[in-house]
Amino acid sequence: MKKKTVCFRVVSLVILLAIMLALSASVSAQTSIEDARKSVVRIVALETGWENMRFPAFSVASGFIVGEQAPFEYVATAWHVVDPARIGAESVDIFIYRSRDDLVPARVHVALEVVDIVLLRLDPAHLLHGYEPLYIGRREMASVGDEVFAIGFPAAADVALTDIPAAFYTNATVTRGIISRLTTVAGVAYYQMDASVSPGNSGGP
Repeated sequence: MKKKTVCFRVVSLVILLAIMLALSASVSAQTSIEDARKSVVRIVALETGWENMRFPAFSVASGFIVGEQAPFEYVATAWHVVDPARIGAESVDIFIYRSRDDLVPARVHVALEVVDIVLLRLDPAHLLHGYEPLYIGRREMASVGDEVFAIGFPAAADVALTDIPAAFYTNATVTRGIISRLTTVAGVAYYQMDASVSPGNSGGP
């Protein structure tokens, strides 16, 4: 059984990476920080039934657009952002949150919990325009000492559900650092960096 589980995880990782690479533009292309900001979205995961709850469980984080051209249908983020168990719910409703009056429904398309990656698929009636897709890179493109940037919507972790601020790309923050270490644990690559990452940045590029 253990062998089958490991094999399933490897196959899942390959499938997810293939989908994300297929949806992204050439990895050799250069992306400016301003273009990268235009890929970032805020994600809100709400306990199912939240409309009728006074204090629903919820998660607020970041994600980024992947695809070739508008309208965009897919958003990548971290699995823990939408994981019902982490949020404390049996199930969640997922939205791309641009403002209190602009919620774009999404669902989990492919999830790979072991590496904390999930690809969300947007409601076909609410595909996104006005964003830039972010290029997907490969591990060999990153080296110790390389400059890195963390982009997202921080400082939203402790706000009330009704007070979550608007999240257009012009609101995205950027922090800078370097890659301090590359390592692999149980077949999963990890990047240690010193770019500041705050609550709400999770899942962002």
